[in-house]
Parts: sequence; structure tokens; C-alpha cells
Amino acid sequence: MHMETRVEPKLFEDVGPIASGAGPEVGSQTDMRAVRDGSGVGQIVRVDPSICVPCSFNPRAGTAFDVGANHDLVESIRARGQQVPAIVRRGTDPNRLELVAGTRRHGAAMYLRTADPTFTLLVEIRDLSDVDAWRVAEVENAARMDLTDLQRARNWASALTTFFDGNQRELARSLGRDASVVSRMLMLANLPPVLLSVMRNPDRANAYFAETMAPALNDPARREIVLATATEFAARGIALAPAELARRLLLTPAEAEAFRPIAIAAGGVEKQAVWSRKPNGSCALTIRPIPAGMSAADRNALIQDLTVRIKAHVKFSAPPD
Repeated sequence: MHMETRVEPKLFEDVGPIASGAGPEVGSQTDMRAVRDGSGVGQIVRVDPSICVPCSFNPRAGTAFDVGANHDLVESIRARGQQVPAIVRRGTDPNRLELVAGTRRHGAAMYLRTADPTFTLLVEIRDLSDVDAWRVAEVENAARMDLTDLQRARNWASALTTFFDGNQRELARSLGRDASVVSRMLMLANLPPVLLSVMRNPDRANAYFAETMAPALNDPARREIVLATATEFAARGIALAPAELARRLLLTPAEAEAFRPIAIAAGGVEKQAVWSRKPNGSCALTIRPIPAGMSAADRNALIQDLTVRIKAHVKFSAPPD
């Protein structure tokens, strides 16, 4: 069973076990007036979760709550109540609170409220500047395994321009990370969108992939070739795992030509079969369904063509005597 733990004690006040999510809530005109005038700052209260909206710089902002992936958290809160308050601050909308940390707790409360309209979210109201709110969110998310490298990288890249004037050293110092780690993550955040569009499960993109691609992307001539190849892959509906995608995109023009799939025509069908060689020495052959009307002569010609290719491959690949 999933149990929440505090990543950094200074972030949350220990309010002790809470039996259920129901209870007095912020949301009335009087309560929101206290939030607006600042008298509610520092308090831990229950709120209607629908009045909370994620801060724009929260890496989870815009990500739908996945009930299945967070099943243990939902059931823990349903059975034992919310143990750790989410952190919120006053926002630009006087009738809303900005969610700084606790996006998953908020999602769980929203889900549980669909069955119980009285269910509330436990929050601590803080007076935080943008940069302080970002730091609080980053500390909480630092230990989260379900946050992808790409989400984290984009969050850092946004903070770099928003809070640190493009100074990577200051960003690294604020994060408590080595500058080289931050540099690689920013490479990931700045990958051209077309590369992610031809990646199978782009959420799996990581800093290693970005670092592998960096030399080519930083060279104007090679970058043009890489992006053109990726655009061609996208047009053909090709999606590859990160390692294979990097290998294919970094082929030299001569290698790309040598390993380009060859269409084999037969009986008026332009692409009756496709033959391709791969850098690891293997080959692939795809034969499409033979049309019922294809003549015996065309069938035999196709067989002969494929036989020649297979024999040449086997002979070329055979170990020496």
C-alpha cells in the first residue's frame, strides 16, 4: 500500500493523522476573503479541490491525473485520509488558489470528490514568490520516480529563462546539481520536436539520447541532414526506440544510402517486395501479398530476383573456410 512520506521536512507541517477528507472547507466568500487579504497565509485548511489550479511552472501542469497509475495513493487517502497537505499560494484569480506542490494529492481528491461531493483537499497556504514556489515544487518532485526526464528537463529549461536569466550555473546551484547534469538535461529540453515525433514512446527520451545527438545538432550542416532524415521518417510513419533512432539519424549520407530500403517491382506492382540491409550485417525482406492476376512469368522473375539477393547476402556473410 502506498504511503506518502515527506521528502523535505521544512516543506510541510506535520498535522498528524486525519480520519477522512471531509470537513470544514475554504470556498465560501468569507473564507476566500481571508485568503485574498493574507490573513489565511500560514494556515493548514481544507479546500474544495476544484478551486486549486496548478502553477504554470509546475512540471505536472497540464498532465491528466492517471487513476490507474495512482491507485495506491487514491486508496490510501480514501482509507486513511490525506496525511500531508498540498502547498498552495494566492494566485492572480482572487477565487482560485495556485497549487505549488501536491499535484497527485489534488488529483486524488478530485477523483474521490466525484463519489463524495463533500471530500476536500488538505492544503497549507503559503506566501511564495514565483521563484520560491518553483523551488518548493522542485524539491518535492526531485524524488518522484513517475516524473519523466523530459518533464523535468522542460521544467528546468523554463526556470532557466524565467528565474535565472539564462545562467546555467545559478540554476545548477539552486538545484544542488552538478553543472554537467543540468547541461545534459537542457539539451534534452531543447531537442527539436521532429525528433520526438519519430521516437517510440517519446516520454522515454533521456539525457543520454540528447547528449548522443548534440554534436550533430550543434553542427549546422549535420543538423540539416539529421532534421531532414527525421522529417522523412515522420512522413513514412516510422517511430523508433531512442537508441535505434539515434543510430539511424547519425548515419553518414553514404551509410544512409547503403542501408536505404530497396523496393522490388513485379508484374506492374511498384513495391511488391522490400529488401534492406542493416549496419549489424543482417538483412530484412518483406513480401507483400501476391496479386491473384500476376502471371507465372512475373512470379518467376520475382523469385529469381529475391533468390539472387539472398544468395549474395549469404555468400557475403559466410565465415571464411
